[in-house]
Amino acid sequence: MLRKLYPADQIESYLAIDIIGFVFLGYITIWQYQPLGIGISIALYLITAICFYTGLWQRGWLLVIASWTGLAVIAVYAVFYQEWLLLYGFMYADLLSRARTLKLMYAGMAGIAGMFFTSYAVLYGELQSFFWTPMLPFLILQLLMPYVIRTIDKARRLSTKLNAANRKLERYIQEEERNRIARDLHDTLGQTLTMIKMKSELAARLVDRDSARARSEIDEIKHSARHALQQVRELVASMRHIPLNDELDHVQKVLDSAGITADITLQDELHSSLPDTVQTMLALALREAVTNVVRHSGASRCWITNYADEAVYRMTIRDNGKGLTSGMGREGFGLPSIQERMRQIQGQARIAQAPEGGTEVALTVPVTPARPLKHV
Repeated sequence: MLRKLYPADQIESYLAIDIIGFVFLGYITIWQYQPLGIGISIALYLITAICFYTGLWQRGWLLVIASWTGLAVIAVYAVFYQEWLLLYGFMYADLLSRARTLKLMYAGMAGIAGMFFTSYAVLYGELQSFFWTPMLPFLILQLLMPYVIRTIDKARRLSTKLNAANRKLERYIQEEERNRIARDLHDTLGQTLTMIKMKSELAARLVDRDSARARSEIDEIKHSARHALQQVRELVASMRHIPLNDELDHVQKVLDSAGITADITLQDELHSSLPDTVQTMLALALREAVTNVVRHSGASRCWITNYADEAVYRMTIRDNGKGLTSGMGREGFGLPSIQERMRQIQGQARIAQAPEGGTEVALTVPVTPARPLKHV
């Protein structure tokens, strides 16, 4: 029954107040005073209830019409029953705060002013003295009430939206952090595990023919495994800074282990002044690019060069392998991971077929990034 009278979100707000208000109004206008007779008193009471509960469900012109009608009945109450019943105008002031537009709210508020002025003019035959009566503050309050409630509701809705946006942002940050950890694990461990795999295969082939070299390879596998474990520990704690020079040494070893000739001609002074964040992202992008060369390209040679001017720093990784037609980096994070890392430091990664054959990865970053990464 209550759900037919009240919108679902209004039962708790209005039920208790309405019971008290309508019981009291019925007592005053039907039980205690009947200047217009019992029939008219009951009719006025029912019209008041119908107008109010209609207004509860409306936000458009029906709300304004219901309010005007209800305010007119209250004016009749004030003239023929008790003047203080004009205070029931607060009911409609509250309803008008939820009008769909300000235009509708203003129209309803005009009805409030009309209720006060008409009642006073009929009761006292003039309006001038109204502005010195105790009823003036109640008129002002009823006119202010829609603004106040509308502002509070708007602030509440904005707060709800903000909380929802914050929760969504938290989920997004968590998702991004999971992706970052997954990407960093892939980029950091992928190369080391690739080296372990290749050395394991080499050791298996050498164990019968050259046991001494096989033992040497196994020792390197153990060293690489310990290094991988250390990498996991560092990544779990947080992403560490990776100096570009350290990564270049590591890349040299990886390419040598894969039987790929490394031609690294980098000028240290060009990248030594880059911020730690930029060096780390370049190092991880270089690692991923070289890992793809080892895994997918089938290359016998890899060139790594750099260049810098006042605006940008550029590093190029080029091989003489199969090129992009081999499907290099199309699975997992692969080459998209390189592009994402460059975007995080306002840089670019251009991945294309090299003119001489093979694949060329060009990493370009501003010399002075506009904004460093928060997490690396």
